[in-house]
Amino acid sequence: MTTLTFKMLYAHQREGLSWLWSLHCRETGGILGDDMGLGKTMQVSAFLAGLFHSGLIQRVLVIAPKTLLTHWIKELTVVGLRHMISDYSGSNLDARDFELQHAFKEGGILLTTYDIARINYRLIRGDFYNDADDEEEGKIWNYVILDEAHFIKNPKTRRAQSLFEIPCVHRIAISGTPVQNNLKVPPS
Repeated sequence: MTTLTFKMLYAHQREGLSWLWSLHCRETGGILGDDMGLGKTMQVSAFLAGLFHSGLIQRVLVIAPKTLLTHWIKELTVVGLRHMISDYSGSNLDARDFELQHAFKEGGILLTTYDIARINYRLIRGDFYNDADDEEEGKIWNYVILDEAHFIKNPKTRRAQSLFEIPCVHRIAISGTPVQNNLKVPPS
């Protein structure tokens, strides 16, 4: 990560970077559950920039609500990753296929929505991509980032089940509301 990127982060975001790095070193995932408005997208973007610039990762899948994709593009651009973004969210199937194949072959960051990922999870997980040299134990994606992760809070839904079918080395869930109370869940 560049010094400029590091300097523009707040102290709590730098602490978040350190925590994300500890997850990376332990080859595990986690939930980034800071309150809304504290810059979770920037934390993850800066973290990914450091990993890409260090050559530690090749491919990242970011799944977010459609309304947040422009925010992801903005933050990834700020940290110098604009050239690595592929948009897999449009309605043009040929364009989406091109972006997916580009991400598989060249690496980078593939941005998509929950619904498109649910419908196309077999394509996204690489069922029709055969380049064993690029895979780490069958895992094409180094990271799968799930923004607004409460979209998959019920593991029995087709959405959640299909997204967990996408193999990856690390999975990071992002949520401003990691614990949501309802009538079936006792309040904390």
